[in-house]
Amino acid sequence: MFVTPSCVKDETIIAWFEQHIKDEPLSAIDTDAIIELRRLAEEDGMSPATVDRYMALLRAILRKSAHEWRYLDHAPKVPMAHAKSPEPRWLRPEEFERLCRHLPKHLELAARFAVLTGLRMRSMLALTWDRIDLQNRRAWIPGEQMKAGRSHGIPLSTEAVRVLQQLRALNPTGQYVFQWRGKRIDDCNTAAFKAAVKAAGLEPLRWHDLRHTFASWAVQSGVTLHELMLLGGWSSYSMVLRYAHLAPDHLAQAAERVGTIGAQRVAGGTRK
Repeated sequence: MFVTPSCVKDETIIAWFEQHIKDEPLSAIDTDAIIELRRLAEEDGMSPATVDRYMALLRAILRKSAHEWRYLDHAPKVPMAHAKSPEPRWLRPEEFERLCRHLPKHLELAARFAVLTGLRMRSMLALTWDRIDLQNRRAWIPGEQMKAGRSHGIPLSTEAVRVLQQLRALNPTGQYVFQWRGKRIDDCNTAAFKAAVKAAGLEPLRWHDLRHTFASWAVQSGVTLHELMLLGGWSSYSMVLRYAHLAPDHLAQAAERVGTIGAQRVAGGTRK
């Protein structure tokens, strides 16, 4: 349906639109449809700035469709939030445990798996047991379920395996890992989650902030930004740089090396 230059970032955005628009013609994308797409993007955990990037590409395509390609009589208005990217919200361990105490068991286990793996909500909820190897501690997410559009393999820590075992005991049958009363869970930003957030005194908090929590804990534990990018399935190094300030130790070591070199040169100049 969409035709754009060969750009991985644009292709990722278009793949997301394809998932939600499917075989609808361009003429079906009116103001109401655009508002619904914004809502779906926000539910997927995208920040206002990210939603604006998606909407900007959609606006460009609709304008070309109307003014150059003549597929449309006119291009519908695409509202933009023009929001700046906020500082990623993450929980301290004691805050996370406080949240878990207020969550029902199925959401508590989902939350624990989220902070242990960094999986986005939609990718996590689509996980099926046939893509998990508990013995070798591996899981696989197909490309169509990843934001970046690429298949993603994740190593499972001992704690992640323990959570999966509890999930299996909670739901002994069924294809999907995350279920409630025998049915697949399709959203974690539920009334139960919001009630737990309020009871724990952590408002405002989105489910997507658990992914930020995973990244923040990882960096603070000594995981490099490159390792974090691979573990969390981020498509570029620049996307994990926002967590760099949480691990200043390696910068402190670099500063010490620079200071040592500087001191040696200063001492050398003094001797002259």
